[in-house]
Amino acid sequence: MKRKEIEFEGIITDKDIEKGNLILLVGRPAVGKTEVCSKIVKKYGNEYGYLFFDLRGNEDSYWLKNIKRVIEYHTAVEIIKTIQKEVKNNLKFVFIDYWQLIDDKDDWFRYMLVELALSNKIVITITSQLSRVVENRKNHLPLNKDLKSIFNDIFLSSGKVVVISKPAIYGIDLKKDLHYFLYKDLDT
Repeated sequence: MKRKEIEFEGIITDKDIEKGNLILLVGRPAVGKTEVCSKIVKKYGNEYGYLFFDLRGNEDSYWLKNIKRVIEYHTAVEIIKTIQKEVKNNLKFVFIDYWQLIDDKDDWFRYMLVELALSNKIVITITSQLSRVVENRKNHLPLNKDLKSIFNDIFLSSGKVVVISKPAIYGIDLKKDLHYFLYKDLDT
């Protein structure tokens, strides 16, 4: 799929909520990945259960202050056990913020995340940072090979990949703060 720009509402669709999905959300540092996740929590958090794994352990984060279910750093095993335990409590959304900080993200972890998302109809959103390589490109957007290098095999297992771009950082498009680009969507 060639990337296409989408609106905020296209990050998580009704289809994702119905079926469950593993969504990768990437962008340069300080572009708004945690902000986007917190907006999704605010949109759906009263209706559905959610878990928010903050792998930085940054309890002072402005965007996390109003989120009730923030869990600081866990290992991959603890993340899986916590999700399995919460499935029975109307769990619909899981956010794993700062994927690059997980040390033990082996194949079994990727497999379990996909299995939990699809078998329990949970939307699991994983955020990670893009490398600085994209800053040297004219449009400041990654190529698929950049995304694959960040996520390795989980890129192939994901149902959707969304890149957040903030052109204002580069002095481009000062009218709109954030842009969202869909790079992969198995439902299209």
